[in-house]
Amino acid sequence: DEADAHLARHAELVAAAQQPALQIHRDAVRTMRAALEGDYERAIRIARELSERGERDEAEGRLRSPIHAQIHAANLLLVLNERSELGPHTAFFERLTQQVAAPGWRPALAWAQAQAGRFELARELIEAMSADGFSALPRDSNFVPRLAQIAHAIGELRDATLAARVEPLLEPYGGSWVVFGPST
Repeated sequence: DEADAHLARHAELVAAAQQPALQIHRDAVRTMRAALEGDYERAIRIARELSERGERDEAEGRLRSPIHAQIHAANLLLVLNERSELGPHTAFFERLTQQVAAPGWRPALAWAQAQAGRFELARELIEAMSADGFSALPRDSNFVPRLAQIAHAIGELRDATLAARVEPLLEPYGGSWVVFGPST
């Protein structure tokens, strides 16, 4: 209840500010909240509306906010992974991986490739990322979610050798619930 009250206040402030980046964040949090409640249909609807708003901005000659594509990617992970529906979005994740210089979206791309049935491409991506103990992955606030994405992709590959590489890094978080995207 307290979190919902804060989210309602956040939405009021965003409405008053009329700042596109804040609107994107508000809708991303709404998507996360719906998914945490188990209402995937509402989460998908909110995520779709957010994506369509970005597409309209681009069609009208306005640049999509740099964070817009990344929030959309997080929403895709959040609402589509449970349904094994990331595969059709591999091209989107490939573009995002190329646009964002950091290796942060490669785990999502590997997961999407696995769900698309492109197991060798997924395996190659994970092999490359796992070199030197995943040292190329930034040790930032997204490190554990990236490892979780890799673990999910490895699970779909059913590859015990790759699983043994990521397991020691995830073990300290065994009692945690990892979420993708803004959390409430």
